[in-house]
Amino acid sequence: MVNSDASKVEGGLKRLMQIEFERSDYDQELAANLACEYIRRVAVMSEQEQIALPSPFFDPLTILSIDGHAAKHAMLEFQSTAGAQVKNAYLRRTCECFLQWCEGIDAGKVIAIQYAELFEPLIRLIELGGSFGFHHGDLVVGTSAVPLRDWKRLG
Repeated sequence: MVNSDASKVEGGLKRLMQIEFERSDYDQELAANLACEYIRRVAVMSEQEQIALPSPFFDPLTILSIDGHAAKHAMLEFQSTAGAQVKNAYLRRTCECFLQWCEGIDAGKVIAIQYAELFEPLIRLIELGGSFGFHHGDLVVGTSAVPLRDWKRLG
């Protein structure tokens, strides 16, 4: 277990607290590329670790076999301070998953350590002011749609 003073969860929380969630002037092409990069990373992890994931948007607690207590506490702190700015439920869930993955790193989970930067593209997308949603099985980022039907081919 990592010292809480230098924990990834705390670092992740600090990073999330610095995001300007109301910002909307972003490079839509870059945001779409970041979303694709996240999907590619999850596809690579899924293939290399032989994890059957139905979607690139998965529950980190299940994959990591952790209780998520530290991430839950951090998420509550985040929601009490900056959470009102986050209008998009998918962005809020991404922040939560990011903190859970950070907790996996803190807990010494090998897969989380090996893929420590898994959520980096999505967090970067959010930092740039981007957002995303889903429509008819596609991930929609700005004016781009990324089909999720065959998402594992990106790996």
